[in-house]
Amino acid sequence: MPWVIAVVLAVIFWALSQAPFIQAANEVPMLQDIGLNLSTALVQMGVVVLMFPLVNMIFLKPLREALDTRTKYLDDTYSAAESLKQRMQDLKDSYEERLARSEGEARAKIQVALKEAQQMKDSILSEARGQAEEISRRASEEMAREREKMLVDLRTHVVDLTLTATERLIGESMDQPRQRKLVEEFIKNVEVPG
Repeated sequence: MPWVIAVVLAVIFWALSQAPFIQAANEVPMLQDIGLNLSTALVQMGVVVLMFPLVNMIFLKPLREALDTRTKYLDDTYSAAESLKQRMQDLKDSYEERLARSEGEARAKIQVALKEAQQMKDSILSEARGQAEEISRRASEEMAREREKMLVDLRTHVVDLTLTATERLIGESMDQPRQRKLVEEFIKNVEVPG
């Protein structure tokens, strides 16, 4: 649907550029003094309108998908870290329950085991926190790098498309029938993906 709207608007701009009142307005001395050609300006606006769906399809949609994928990856990473933390908490609770039951039999052994368990728990928690923070940091940096790269690529492609379209439209100064033919050929050659 955006392509249909863009093509219709581009045709309207082109038709307006050929209207007699626009041609008459181009003869106004003030517009000629500042070098403004309303016909060319309307055709250029039509080309810009045609570029919007293309830019969305080629650049913005993949950029949104990449950002959504990166966000899902980060959510999964945070879920995995939370699951690991809950599992460690469950293991700790289970271990403390067994310690309470066996306390009467061997208090000395329990004290030694409790110290070892505490050290192990702290070590595991510390390691898990470190891993989760490292994964989060790397994912954030990678997402920022990819976003910057995509934005730079998007800007470069938009500039290239605009320059190409402008050069094709006003690359040479011709009489009105030649301009009409050039614009018709350009519109005919523009691909409209389905």
